[in-house]
Amino acid sequence: MGAREINAPPAAREELPTLADDPDLALAARHAPRIRLDSRDPFPPDAVGITVFREDAPSPSFPRQIALPTGATAAIEYAIWWDWDIQHLYELEHTWLYLDADERLIAADASWHGKWDPMRTEDGALPLTDDGHLCLLSEPGKHAFAATPARLQERRPHTDMSCGQRAGAMGLHVTPLFETQLRPARTPDANQLIHTWLERHRFAPSYEFTREFALDKAPFVPWTVMATWIPRRVNSWVEYLAAKYPRGQRRVLRVGHRGASAHEPENTLESFAKAAELGCDMVEMDLRYTADHVPVILHDDSLRRTFGPSRPIVDLRWEEARALAPALPSLEEAVATCKRCGLGIYLEIKAINHDAGARALEILRQYDYLHATIIASFRVDWLAAIKRTCPELPISVLFSYANVDAVALARAVGAEFAHACWDTEPDNVALMTEEWLDAVHGAGLGIICWTQLNRESAHQLRAKGVHALTADDPKLLLE
Repeated sequence: MGAREINAPPAAREELPTLADDPDLALAARHAPRIRLDSRDPFPPDAVGITVFREDAPSPSFPRQIALPTGATAAIEYAIWWDWDIQHLYELEHTWLYLDADERLIAADASWHGKWDPMRTEDGALPLTDDGHLCLLSEPGKHAFAATPARLQERRPHTDMSCGQRAGAMGLHVTPLFETQLRPARTPDANQLIHTWLERHRFAPSYEFTREFALDKAPFVPWTVMATWIPRRVNSWVEYLAAKYPRGQRRVLRVGHRGASAHEPENTLESFAKAAELGCDMVEMDLRYTADHVPVILHDDSLRRTFGPSRPIVDLRWEEARALAPALPSLEEAVATCKRCGLGIYLEIKAINHDAGARALEILRQYDYLHATIIASFRVDWLAAIKRTCPELPISVLFSYANVDAVALARAVGAEFAHACWDTEPDNVALMTEEWLDAVHGAGLGIICWTQLNRESAHQLRAKGVHALTADDPKLLLE
């Protein structure tokens, strides 16, 4: 067994062992695809895990059954590792080549955002280079594969947002494949470090796929070897970034309080869209339920302050509430708006119904938005119930007084974040003493803080190493 080193900053390097004279690796190298990257994409592939199938069997690294088509005697699975997707740490894309008994390529598939497609051009032919290798176009920054530019142009608005304002926003990506190994590593600190690193690599895609990368230029190893290497690789990157970026130099999440409520009516779709326009990463919104258990976005227990009618929301069915307050959004509308605008959601639970928030979680799952959501509340019993139901969902415990033991409170419910709501405390920034910060940071908790900011207090809080700031006016959050 030899070793090959992958390019990376010193603290993130780890030798990846390879097997000499492995016939499956040799077969894969002979047929290595060519990947064409966007001319501005900062990230080429880093390594490839190989599995060769000579009969139908489940893939060890992708959720599909490999079925050899008629005439094929072997399938080569290339599990292609990138250290970086422009939105998160680690990317694993796949392509599958199907060969006949003479090693002729007769079909090919490639991964596309958790699914896969046959690789064919508009006229039904395999996309090949002049020397007969499969040629794949790689989505800018995201690296999903397509056979033609048209498929990538269809996703251009989403891709451009990912490579720009949402660069790094997903932090440490955890897929079911590495759930047990990597979920504990997905801490607020890790996500903040990754966001800091990737925002510095944001770019505007050119959609000129002029950088050809011969896949065999990356190390080839059996998938079984790569599978044990990946968690170590991820952890080494987080350690490297922690040494590179001291607290106070890390990217702080910008959270619009009830949207951009200094500019548009609070907790409305217009306020959320304005927050995105003004550079927010997330929007805080407040969850209540109607009489017929529809989750809606409303801070107070009645419509009076924000919409006029003095009717408690809990006494109104959804249709009645909407008739009285046409701008009142349902949670589903709010999630759809945030997804379209590229905003994360900081969802504060103001009231909960008999199902402990199950309908809200169902909506977040329906829109595939759990990964972009943090649930918050002053009610630790509600948070505990949601954490039991959905342990992968980050939660934030809110508290108003400086004498609260933030670490004990967060640990009691398994919270990832402590939110100090000290707006009304005199000299509230000074309350975040070095001792308090050391205790909360030492417990691995993220720190979120308050709404009543000015530019000076925002600067002071960033320097103290908080993870997120909320404000009515998102302009105050820009660095």
